[in-house]
Amino acid sequence: MQTIIKRAGSARAIAWGGAFALLWVVLAFARPTLTFHLAPFLVTAAPPVLLALDDGADASRAQVFASTAIGAALALAVTAVLASAGRLDGAGLGPFSNALTEAIAFIAAGMAVGIGLGWWRVGRTESG
Repeated sequence: MQTIIKRAGSARAIAWGGAFALLWVVLAFARPTLTFHLAPFLVTAAPPVLLALDDGADASRAQVFASTAIGAALALAVTAVLASAGRLDGAGLGPFSNALTEAIAFIAAGMAVGIGLGWWRVGRTESG
């Protein structure tokens, strides 16, 4: 029985999430005065969305959920690193009081979009 990580589609989708996470870290340290508002959303939502949109991946809802959890864990880890390094000290958008609060809210939004789109797409593939 294959594990979720060993499947080619899952690994590729998670690798993209990792690449976005690495890019976020590099940019945050290269440009300390900028806040990359949508980066936590992108890191979290990319793995399940890319997995669900990959026609050759033959994804299941369990894989979508697992890739969402991995993307969220990556985003939370990067958020913790950047916050401890003082790279999330900027202002937040709209109703958010600071960039740390905003990052956590965007991670939650990325989880909702990733699971929602992923499960919808996989459900359509399974039924049709």
